[in-house]
Amino acid sequence: MDFSYQTLELYIVPLRNDNYSYVIHDRASQQTLVIDPSETEPLMTFLSDRGFGLDLIIDTHHHDDHTHGNSGLQNVFGSKIVSSQYDAEKRRIPGTLEVGLNDGDRLRFSDYHFRVLTTPGHTLGHICLVLEGANWLFCGDTLFALGCGRLFEGTPGIMWESFKKLRALPDETLVFCGHEYTLANARFASHILGPLPGLQDYIKTQNTRHTVEGRTIPSRLKDEKLYNPFFLSDQPKLRSLGSDPVSVFAEVRRQKDHFS
Repeated sequence: MDFSYQTLELYIVPLRNDNYSYVIHDRASQQTLVIDPSETEPLMTFLSDRGFGLDLIIDTHHHDDHTHGNSGLQNVFGSKIVSSQYDAEKRRIPGTLEVGLNDGDRLRFSDYHFRVLTTPGHTLGHICLVLEGANWLFCGDTLFALGCGRLFEGTPGIMWESFKKLRALPDETLVFCGHEYTLANARFASHILGPLPGLQDYIKTQNTRHTVEGRTIPSRLKDEKLYNPFFLSDQPKLRSLGSDPVSVFAEVRRQKDHFS
């Protein structure tokens, strides 16, 4: 167990080269869910080693590295699958879907609820989920520690609106994203933000975490608001990059796409 809230246990499961899937188990009800199951066999092993079933699969978006395990896990455990209504209508989620989710929906798991935020940009059907009470944010590939997902389907304007939704969440929110990209994102943040107060100390902390823990996830939303260049698109520090927050966001994303 990596984190806990009341009767819930949260496990961070690294898969593929840099993906994270998230398993949440409720000790009280013995119910279990997984968010973004990118593989079948490793998750089956993980669950069986702990004596867990699998009641619910949540997909933040349709990309294969977040949904590849859907069908195999559903076939074994009879799990329900939920995704965004957009992806459900497009029929691009593997397995048999139970329901499509819309902005503001509350998804029940045992005696707890997730609040659904539609966050298009990386894809048009992307959603994020906040576990109410715990302030755990599961944001797939919309928000990364010090970064954001590429705009495969959305526009900078669409993604900026999604970022404003996330930025409005409480500072103490823990950010559980879909990939371990933090150190690469940190190099770009240093490049584009320059001598931003506190940034280099924060990056040193993340390097230490990666060395000691093997990961930098979760991050804190408070730190994303301070040091994530995409969150700073409407701040004076980046004003020279565009005439308004959307054009700044677009330029930051363009530079990140070509940064090495």
